[in-house]
Amino acid sequence: MMSLLTIIAILSLANNTSEQYSKYGGWTAIKSKPTGFFRVEKIGENWWLIDPDGYAFISKGVNHISYTADHAPSLGYSPYAQVTKEKYGNIENWANASINRLWNWNFNTIGAWSNHETFNKNMPYTIIMDIGASAGSSWLKGLFSDVFSQEFKNIAERRSKEICSSRANDPFLIGYFIDNELRWGADWRSNRTLFDDFMVMPKESDGKKALVATLIEMYGNIDNFNSAWQVKLNSFDDLLTINDLSKLGESVQKAQSELSGKPQIKRTLPKEIAMLYLTQVYGSISKVNEAFGTKAESFNDLMTDEFLAKLTSEISKQNLPKEMIIAGIQMVYGNLDKANQAFNTNAKTYDELISILTGMQSISTVALEIKKAQSLFLKKIARQYFMVCRDAIRKYDPNHLILGCRFAGYAPDEVLSAMGEYVDVVSYNNYSPLPPVDKLDEIHKITGKPIMITEFSFKAMDSGLPNTKGAGVPVATQKDRADSFSNYVTMLMKLPYAVGYHWFEYTDEPAEGRFDGENSNYGLVNIKDEPWEVLTERMTEVNSKIESIHNSASVKIPSVPTGHPRVYIRSSDLPNIKKKLDLPEFSRARNLIKKSDNPACKAFVYLMTDNVESGRDAIKLWFEYADKYADNPDYAGRVFSNLLHIGACVYDWCYDLLNDDEKQKFIKKLENIASSHSPGYPANPNGHAVVGHDTEGWVLTGQIPAGIAIYDESKKMYDASARLFFEKFVPVRNFVYQSHMHHQGDSYFQTRFQHDQAVSWLFRRIGAGDVFTREQQFVPYQMIYNMRPDGQQIHSGDTFNERGNDPRKRLLALMTASYYSDPYLMTMAESDFFNNYGDFDCIFEILFKEPNAEKRPINELPLTKYFPSPMGEMIARTGWTMGVDSNDAIVQMRIGEYFFGNHQCKDFGTFQIYYRGALAISSGVYDEYGNDHWKNYLHQTISKNGLLIFDPSEEMGKGSVNDGGQRWPEGSDHPKDLDTLLTKDYKMGQVTAFEFGPDKINPEYSYISGDITNAYSTKKADMVTRSMVAFNTRNEKYPCVFVVMDRVKSKDLTFKKTWLLHSIQEPKIENKTITVIRDGKAYNGEYSGKLVVKSLMPEKSEIRKIGGKDKEFWIESVQKNYPAHKDGITEGGEWRVEVSPSQNNEYDIFLHVMSVMDKKTDDTIEVVKIDQDNLIGAKILGYAVVFSKDGNLLD
Repeated sequence: MMSLLTIIAILSLANNTSEQYSKYGGWTAIKSKPTGFFRVEKIGENWWLIDPDGYAFISKGVNHISYTADHAPSLGYSPYAQVTKEKYGNIENWANASINRLWNWNFNTIGAWSNHETFNKNMPYTIIMDIGASAGSSWLKGLFSDVFSQEFKNIAERRSKEICSSRANDPFLIGYFIDNELRWGADWRSNRTLFDDFMVMPKESDGKKALVATLIEMYGNIDNFNSAWQVKLNSFDDLLTINDLSKLGESVQKAQSELSGKPQIKRTLPKEIAMLYLTQVYGSISKVNEAFGTKAESFNDLMTDEFLAKLTSEISKQNLPKEMIIAGIQMVYGNLDKANQAFNTNAKTYDELISILTGMQSISTVALEIKKAQSLFLKKIARQYFMVCRDAIRKYDPNHLILGCRFAGYAPDEVLSAMGEYVDVVSYNNYSPLPPVDKLDEIHKITGKPIMITEFSFKAMDSGLPNTKGAGVPVATQKDRADSFSNYVTMLMKLPYAVGYHWFEYTDEPAEGRFDGENSNYGLVNIKDEPWEVLTERMTEVNSKIESIHNSASVKIPSVPTGHPRVYIRSSDLPNIKKKLDLPEFSRARNLIKKSDNPACKAFVYLMTDNVESGRDAIKLWFEYADKYADNPDYAGRVFSNLLHIGACVYDWCYDLLNDDEKQKFIKKLENIASSHSPGYPANPNGHAVVGHDTEGWVLTGQIPAGIAIYDESKKMYDASARLFFEKFVPVRNFVYQSHMHHQGDSYFQTRFQHDQAVSWLFRRIGAGDVFTREQQFVPYQMIYNMRPDGQQIHSGDTFNERGNDPRKRLLALMTASYYSDPYLMTMAESDFFNNYGDFDCIFEILFKEPNAEKRPINELPLTKYFPSPMGEMIARTGWTMGVDSNDAIVQMRIGEYFFGNHQCKDFGTFQIYYRGALAISSGVYDEYGNDHWKNYLHQTISKNGLLIFDPSEEMGKGSVNDGGQRWPEGSDHPKDLDTLLTKDYKMGQVTAFEFGPDKINPEYSYISGDITNAYSTKKADMVTRSMVAFNTRNEKYPCVFVVMDRVKSKDLTFKKTWLLHSIQEPKIENKTITVIRDGKAYNGEYSGKLVVKSLMPEKSEIRKIGGKDKEFWIESVQKNYPAHKDGITEGGEWRVEVSPSQNNEYDIFLHVMSVMDKKTDDTIEVVKIDQDNLIGAKILGYAVVFSKDGNLLD
């Protein structure tokens, strides 16, 4: 035992995250390794940012979150600043309100140019370093600094020291942008190359010397250079004094003219290109009218064939390099296919498209030499820039990400190839209607890095702003803005390398124009600090789904290998599998298969022995089975040995015995069976993937294996079912598997999970590797920890296998143990806890189990296991000794987080206790799905050891009577996929704290606490929390003590609050002590347990018992019993104790101390209540447990 007075301070920790996200905004559906800082990781085929706690993160940001926003020079002040100062008083209040808005709109990142006062608000943020800008580079003028100079290195060092050193250990910092929109070549700011820019630098500059050194590297000597460029220089030193290439001679001048390319555009431009050109070059409609002599009232008025032809001619006269034209086309159309469609061309590359549009011809050899020199030098510039910046940042901050330099829609290949080793993410600003997918593909291919869009936006003409200056083509309305946002980010996040998007910007620009004249409706809020609600409501919705969209971005369906067999077995596996048939440990399985008339068993015999008669029998029998059971939904597709599953084995394993007619007949039969039930044939891509019959055999052990078997003859079944599997089934299972527990209870767990594990094997054997997270290995551990000494399982959900010995538990233990080489699960598979499985299942024993597979004793495992989100449950045991007279106790402590429905009950914040019999039970009887008992009692909170808040006016839904318990979420509808589960109202609870120890193998205490307020109707509950702690006392007489403390605040003080305790036998109540005895017949002996409960809070309470004949399943509000019955020891329970405050209060605390013992043991254990200041608790058997009354953290 620990020291005489062991104090465990138990509290409900505050958790201000939304339902599907970590405190950083990471997506809890995918968990990787936590490092304490943001990082990048490729998981499967998808890139993610990973938050400090290890959760997958998509950066959903907003730029320029500023208290003063933009200054309007013509006014002499910022219009927005006047509003915020009046509304909020100070920047701190404004920052709190603004960050709260962003969280509510499901953003999770503070973007560039935001006030630093927003950085301490527990929202991840980014910082822009402006290293190049500080060294003389100019975003607006397109100037580029000498990155080879010592001055540039000094500035990079100084900026890094100023910005990075103080933030190196901040977990909320995502990383650094080095600069913004540097000019890397010809664009709207200048048609000059960086080669040209460095050429004009002074001869003593490091940049000019680097340029000449590049030419020396290329040509080796001056003669080679002269020959290639057709010039006459005496030495390379001559180049140091030349500041204009044209001075090198006529050949270079001609080449320059070719390279500057004044292409004559031959085809009339589409209106999208025209609109972009007009808004970027002229800005306002008045200036366009002035330039072209038109009298249009809007840009759209100009889009006539006559004007477009005139504009095309005008553009052809401009000095627009080919790269600029390409960049514009990419900005408007996003990819080459859409550009071809717009121009009515069939170009295979952008270069070819420009040639078609302009008739540009190939260039001279001198021009090619100049291009090569420009290209090599540009790469050297880029490498120097990124290396110097990287080294400076890393000197002061080794922990955070380097997020690139925010390309301005133009990123030359030379720059991309140089930057890859120096940055973690490539950032790219883009104002096209849709993401430039072709360009982004190219960037990712060259750099090998994930990509963030760090500026994009849409502006609407109904905003009242001019929208004449600033990137992007205006749309008509705020709804169009919302639609454009949705379309843009949805397309973007379907790219497997995309890891985020940052909207420009938080606040509208002033109508009078900011420093550079921009005057556009880019904001989420207007100048009056009022949200554009049509836009922000859509953003809220879309942002919440983005992770699911991205998770499905790169779904790749594994290819089906050629040849047979391929269903669970390949030809290369046959020799080792055949060897097993002679080993004694497989004799039972071998004999059952040999004697069986199951078609799959016959087919297996043929596969192992080449016995043609057995193979022909298999084919014949399957057709007979199909005719007999096709109309039975259980045999057709639900059960493990369904017709599709058996048919897949027969078709594949006996493939060489089937003639073409038989194959077609077989396939037709399989297709008809698949068509007879949801998800249909071909499988509906939006089918249910979480619960229900669809999640049993129809897809996983039905259409997928059958589709693999018949793939050579018909691809449709596999292609559709596999896509449904990878897009819908895999994400939600990976989410659930994190918890190491299944949501469908002690009986339906094996019904569903056996199919999951079988499909894992199926894909592994065709070479696809692991299709699920390897956390799948630990899901069957729930049946280890739920194993009661009497051989039953702790009951949960719809229990139909009361004895707990379902042979499917043995099969899934064997399949999982074999897949993951798990010695503890192999022990379970070979134990006598479960009945033996039958002939069909024996096939999988021989296929998967390794001879002499390692086993380890269960008692090596820790006595307590926490099953984390999304389940949120803990099992605490005092030992592993089996037998009805075992002295070991088990306490199940459930907070519960998500409601998955179907066979799951509304049992959030409940517990169960076993000691020499079930003492505190989950009551009710599963005799028929959906009947009166099921919906009015068994699945209601009143049947569990939980809490009720009775609002007489509450409508429970699902046709259920008002029991005072928890709500049916989403109108009692089941979530169909992970996206629905996470974005709808299925989050019922949240574990706020847990701990067990001090020894992690044999813990003395096991504690869990959680908030289950959301499980109750918002009309009746303001706060519901439960904290539970179980002690393994190592005391022979009193082996376990259990303490439960609840805080309940109701909307109305007249709403009755009730604490529940269910028992099989009639409890005894004396004052505030409740005694429960469990004795009588067990499956293997006699029960003899006792539970003593001390009700310490509420101080003034009413304690009553309800039960007995005709009141076993009584609902007080309707004065009605909902009976149910099953033969055998069902433990449905006949009694419950209700503890309620004797006076009406809005806020009540419940505190109960429980101890277990043999029914003959003296139960006069002293329990002393602790009530001091903000502490409430109790002392018992040398332990003291205290809780904070208000739920706040105790020092």
